[in-house]
Amino acid sequence: MTGDELLRQISHIVSEKATEDDVFGRLGGDEFVLYLCGDSDKCIDRFAEIHKKMHFDHYENDNKIEIHCS
Repeated sequence: MTGDELLRQISHIVSEKATEDDVFGRLGGDEFVLYLCGDSDKCIDRFAEIHKKMHFDHYENDNKIEIHCS
């Protein structure tokens, strides 16, 4: 259940910054692909915002899980 919750959180983070022309999908497990369309400078800025938000703490049963992407 924790994995499903984290997938929802990650999808929400990406969907906040993705446009209808971007492509976001799950390759499998904890691997995703994000293809940003548009002006390269704007895409870099949007990716930087998404990447920054992908670092967060998730708590379960008083245990802290540090979430991040590379």
